[in-house]
Amino acid sequence: MRKIVNSKIFFVFLVTVLTILLAQSVSADDSCRHAGKKTGNSREATCAEEGYIEYQCTKCGERYYKFFEKLSHVGERTGNVNKTSEDGERDVEYKCSLCGGLYYETHYFGDFWLSDRESHWQSCSCGFTTDKEDHTWDEGDAAAEQTNEELGFKEYVCSVCGARKNDLVIPWIRPTFFYEVFLFILRLVNFLF
Repeated sequence: MRKIVNSKIFFVFLVTVLTILLAQSVSADDSCRHAGKKTGNSREATCAEEGYIEYQCTKCGERYYKFFEKLSHVGERTGNVNKTSEDGERDVEYKCSLCGGLYYETHYFGDFWLSDRESHWQSCSCGFTTDKEDHTWDEGDAAAEQTNEELGFKEYVCSVCGARKNDLVIPWIRPTFFYEVFLFILRLVNFLF
């Protein structure tokens, strides 16, 4: 019975030693589960470059890196809206406050215009709007003829956005009796002299 127990202990001991040796040979390969500390060599991510932190494994001594994606540009609109395409897409120019470079974002505006009484603009589905511009009114058409007793109005249409506005046309006021007498005297004086 004692030989069986000793052989079992020996077998467990042998399996343990082989497992340890096998684990060490695996860690010497590329399959080390790195556990390291920072080496101090790093670079923060910017909108121009990726960032990284360098580590050195305390088990195998190998150096490895943790990478960070480039940051998005952060900037203000320069006011330039470029390259209007036929389908309503425009590239809007920005200047990045991090790197100082210019970058473009594409917005889709289509043919739809928003307007108020003085100006018009377009809006992208993301909420971005173009700068407001003053309406460009045409010469206007008489929408209702003016008579001597009734008010009339003239309708104007913006040639850019199609907005409409109406201007009131004040009726011609009939001359009074004194005005007609004054005109008669003027005609008489012109006739005599």
